[in-house]
Amino acid sequence: MPTTALPALLDEEAPTTHRSRHHGLNDATPEARSAADELIEACLRAIGDFDAVALDLQLRRAIVALSADDFLDTVVVPLVDHLRIRVLDGSVRRPHGHLAQGVLRRVLDHVVATATAPLHSRDLVVAPLGAHAHELDALIVAAAAAADGWRVTYVGAGVLAEDVAETVQHLDGHVLALSLAASSGDRVIPRELRRLRALLPARVEFLVVATTADVQRAALAETGATTIVGLRMLRTRLRALSGAASEENGTTGGAASRPRVRSRR
Repeated sequence: MPTTALPALLDEEAPTTHRSRHHGLNDATPEARSAADELIEACLRAIGDFDAVALDLQLRRAIVALSADDFLDTVVVPLVDHLRIRVLDGSVRRPHGHLAQGVLRRVLDHVVATATAPLHSRDLVVAPLGAHAHELDALIVAAAAAADGWRVTYVGAGVLAEDVAETVQHLDGHVLALSLAASSGDRVIPRELRRLRALLPARVEFLVVATTADVQRAALAETGATTIVGLRMLRTRLRALSGAASEENGTTGGAASRPRVRSRR
């Protein structure tokens, strides 16, 4: 298809995808939305100027000014979506996109690294699944989970299912979060999901974070995976799992045990 026709496909999915990925921005106060819009525009200008230092500075200022949840919901997710659309329609060149992804990767790593997890926190392993999975989506999942009090291990992109499973087993992990980007006809994803399910104990919870809810329904149902669409749903599920673990261990969960993201200055 010609490049000009591809953005139209994104518009067709917008009613589902846009609501799920931008719920944080829609729920924010007018002041928060205005501040987030200004930050996103400043970030896009830095990308257009091919200025990695300015982009990094804008994002790190946002980390200091906003809570971790608001930073991810109102800045990072919309910025990533804007960036992908602009690269697709040609208004942002691919080298500019690569530069932005590199900076975003470092900033999201910073969020994960500076989230202080309580000693009793459960382990969560995050991995992109499939050749078309976006690493930034997986890092956003990792950052959201770390900010919510989980001890997160991100295995990286392109890691074999056997290695992902071995990581979970070494950590005695309780939850595996998989970032998924694939069409409903993809034949690789179901095979990888089944391999992971066979390699891991039944007690390991599978969370599959997808951009749309209708991807790979049969394979997800077969492996007992929980489909997650959007960060709100992710946080709700993680807090339910954390609360269940706290009850089993006789500890008190909830907001009091959630970490705060600290900025290293």
